[in-house]
Amino acid sequence: MSWWQPDIFQHKLPRLRTRQRMVQATRAWFHAQGFDEVETPALQICPGMEVHLHAFETRYVGPNPADVHTFYCTPALS
Repeated sequence: MSWWQPDIFQHKLPRLRTRQRMVQATRAWFHAQGFDEVETPALQICPGMEVHLHAFETRYVGPNPADVHTFYCTPALS
C-alpha cells in the first residue's frame, strides 16, 4: 500500500485550501502594515555537534520551582 492515497487527500483538500487562504491573508495584512516576516529557530534539548555554530543556552522555569529545563538554540546562518 502506497503512502499516497488520493481519496484521503481529496477529503482534506477543502480544509487545506481554507488554511492556505487564511495564512496568505494574514501575511498580506502584516506586509501591508510594514512588518517583516522572520523564521525563529526552535529550542532543542541538545546544542548539536556542529563545531562552527555556537548555540546559546536558555532556561525554562515552570510554575513549580523544580520544573527547570535547559534548552539550546543554534542561530540560523545568513
